[in-house]
Amino acid sequence: MSVTSTNSSTASNASALDLLNQQTDAAGKPALDENDFFKLLTAQLAAQDPLNPMDDTSFISQMASFSSLQQMQALSENMAAFTQQQGVANASNYLGKTVTVLDEDGNNITGVVSAVSVDSGTPKLIVNGAAYGIDAVTNVAINQPTADSTPGTGAQ
Repeated sequence: MSVTSTNSSTASNASALDLLNQQTDAAGKPALDENDFFKLLTAQLAAQDPLNPMDDTSFISQMASFSSLQQMQALSENMAAFTQQQGVANASNYLGKTVTVLDEDGNNITGVVSAVSVDSGTPKLIVNGAAYGIDAVTNVAINQPTADSTPGTGAQ
């Protein structure tokens, strides 16, 4: 009887390993999602010995691990969205300021940041009609108010 249990357990583990080896991400690491988890759980339950079923604590532990994985994935997605929003907020601090940026050829371009755009989730500063990444900024200057823009002066 124990031989059958060992064989079915080994078969279940082998099918789980096959699934792990098939599912890889770009970095070559195993990439499992919730569907894969349920496939593994179903295979494990189907292959278990009916006279010696899976221990409750083992099942609860697996469910807790899966729940933790889901929460970590949600947190990761939320952090990515927050990081993108923070980048746009940081870029908006450059609006109206005179900046010097390096273009693709390594030339210094100086101008006032007239707008901020988002390209593929990356904020870009619009300087003299062209878009530059924040990492291209080499100098920032606050524009000095002119006599025309000073409150209490100018034509009435």
